[in-house]
Amino acid sequence: MDVRIRSFLPEDEVDLAKLANNPLIFKNVRDIFPYPYTLDDARAWIEFATGRKTPHSNQAITVNGKLAGCVGAAAGNDIHRISVEVGYWLGEPYWGQGIMTKALQSWVEEVWEIIPDARRLWAGVFDYNAPSMRVLEKVGFQKEAILQQSVIKNKKVHDEHIYALLRP
Repeated sequence: MDVRIRSFLPEDEVDLAKLANNPLIFKNVRDIFPYPYTLDDARAWIEFATGRKTPHSNQAITVNGKLAGCVGAAAGNDIHRISVEVGYWLGEPYWGQGIMTKALQSWVEEVWEIIPDARRLWAGVFDYNAPSMRVLEKVGFQKEAILQQSVIKNKKVHDEHIYALLRP
């Protein structure tokens, strides 16, 4: 299985809309992520991801050349400028195959290169998303904290688990 990270392409829009329009994806991402996820949302995302000054900060995950999900990185600012938040999601047909672990490992290596001042990568995970926690741990992230009752999703308050990886 060939898992790669690449820039989004205009031809990704149909697959992106199909994969992202899933309540199980929406359940595990921030509320800014649209749901239902339409073809217009996919077009807007691809335009955003490829039109930024740093287009590498949001990339497509592909499996055998086919769009499978997304990874992203958001550098902090001011005193947090050495910390980078990483995020990711993978389409349901690709779950449980080790794909996200491979993709995140590749993404981490790329982030260290493209953001040379980064000292720390971090990710926040909803308390109910054990598979995402396992992915982070397999890549080498360590749980730093549990922020109790710090996030709300689908009208329910949850704890957020914070994972971090320091530059080697």
